[in-house]
Amino acid sequence: MKHADLTDALGALLGVLREAKAWRLTARPGRVVLDHLEGARALDVSWSAEQHAKAVAAVRGAVGERGVADGTPSVDGVACALVGDALVLLRGPDANRRADDLARDGMLSSLAARLLDAAVATGRNIIVAGPWLPSVDLIGALVGATARPAVVGADAVPLPASWLRASAAADAVAYGAERIGYWSHDVDALARLMTVSSGVVGWLDARRLDRVLVRYEASIDVRAPRAQAPLQVVAGVDLVVVLQGGGPPRVRELAEITMAADGYRPQLLFATGMAPSPYALVPLAAPSFIDELAAAGHGVLADELRAVVPRATPPDDDHGHMVSRARAIAAQLDEEVEEVPAEPARRPGRDSGHGRDPLGIREALRPQGRSVEQRSEPAVPEIPKAVVEALRHAPPPGWELDRLGDDNWGDDSAGGGNAEDAAMAATFGLAPPPRPAGYKGEAVSFSELLKRAREREPHASDDNPPLPPPPSDET
Repeated sequence: MKHADLTDALGALLGVLREAKAWRLTARPGRVVLDHLEGARALDVSWSAEQHAKAVAAVRGAVGERGVADGTPSVDGVACALVGDALVLLRGPDANRRADDLARDGMLSSLAARLLDAAVATGRNIIVAGPWLPSVDLIGALVGATARPAVVGADAVPLPASWLRASAAADAVAYGAERIGYWSHDVDALARLMTVSSGVVGWLDARRLDRVLVRYEASIDVRAPRAQAPLQVVAGVDLVVVLQGGGPPRVRELAEITMAADGYRPQLLFATGMAPSPYALVPLAAPSFIDELAAAGHGVLADELRAVVPRATPPDDDHGHMVSRARAIAAQLDEEVEEVPAEPARRPGRDSGHGRDPLGIREALRPQGRSVEQRSEPAVPEIPKAVVEALRHAPPPGWELDRLGDDNWGDDSAGGGNAEDAAMAATFGLAPPPRPAGYKGEAVSFSELLKRAREREPHASDDNPPLPPPPSDET
């Protein structure tokens, strides 16, 4: 079977896959389904049984050809595989796609995308949990932002020409890869790779944060029951990204694995579901390696993280565990909820080392009632004794006013007015003219004021008020 025959048999499907910029296309007689950024949808495309049989025969012939060792032929960067009676076309990651492109597509916020990219650049290991194809897209965007990207395994997905497909972590280290991608289904291989390597971005099939950690530990316990799974989690995993399942791919949670007295503890850095924007990825806490990001040349990112989510000073008995803004948000949203006393600490049982929940992961992720101690008011600083004694012998407030006499209050009352004048001045800007200086504010009747006016004008008469002169007869 020639390569041209395979291209001719798949020409219609290849054109649909490239035009839609999708990740995967599955075809069966009479039904074609496409997976892209907006989810999966069936296409109204004519795909008959004759076309399907011809394409299946072409793929089987290409698999038997020489040079296809992994059994997955590819045509122009698209892998062709047979799963039962279905034909599957997979498009590999884009070499030019970056974390900023994911933020523009709405998968995560710009701040979270820059944090993930900087974390991988400083050697952090990240687990991406969620649907496979969106996870591959996220892993490819983080791994491709380096000069020598490498992917371990992943034989079914075609890679860009500039990427290395390594068979083991030793090959990637010998190649000098700064970032390593992994999206196969073997969780045990992922755990071994993350334990011995740095800058690894791997995929794990899960939809919840607690399920990610439980499956990771379970794979270690199955391989080596006495391998101290919590220690390997701390040694291999730094961040966990959880993608939501169903609908457009979006990051639902971003957590950091921090050390604790009983092993490790997941600390949420970003999360969705917060009012008033439940679909927005809201920052909740700053990462513990924020100072290392600033020292590695990501000073602007570190300053933004400090400004958005300032870190509180941890208590002495918290072993460096950060106090996130999640408690503050929960306090605002839960002001009217009745206070619930804190649950007493559970004693470790006989199987605390490898039991049902040895590290209390489910207990830490379960919503707990807020105790009275968490809502206690901050302690008021104690006043020094010298200040208390000085205030005790001090005169009472207002002693200066008691020393003023009546003469000191006269000038101030001269400029006063009644309530009606004040209302007119405040409403319309109208106020009576100022009173003359020296006016004491005594109450004087109208007759007294008239008498005073006559004394100032002795020639005036009550019966004959002065009138203007009459006009002359000549006019």
